Amino acid sequence: MNVVLDSSFLLELVSRPLKRIEELDALLGEGELVVLDVTVKELKKLASESGAKAKKASAALEYVKNLRKVNVANVDLDADSMILSYAIKHGSAVATLDQNLRRRLKAAGVVVITLRDDNIWVDQ
Repeated sequence: MNVVLDSSFLLELVSRPLKRIEELDALLGEGELVVLDVTVKELKKLASESGAKAKKASAALEYVKNLRKVNVANVDLDADSMILSYAIKHGSAVATLDQNLRRRLKAAGVVVITLRDDNIWVDQ
């Protein structure tokens, strides 16, 4: 199963060590980590600003360089809606810390990956 990474997850992923990372590997199986173009755009915007969040965004952009990027540009949808739509259409899980997005994903039956106390948690 592929896992779509959103910006909130990526910003945390690059800022602290994580435990239980093997659960993500087990979930992926033969899948891969995927980043949507809208997420890359969001990270670039954050990286262009100043402060700690900009540094995290720059690190996240470096991290995603080796991941598969998917172009889903749809001017009619916001970033979260694009992530939700892609996950439903492709049967992907989504890694996010965004509470609103998590609720929407869970309501749609999408597997949600999040962080709690530096641990990766999978809500199926």
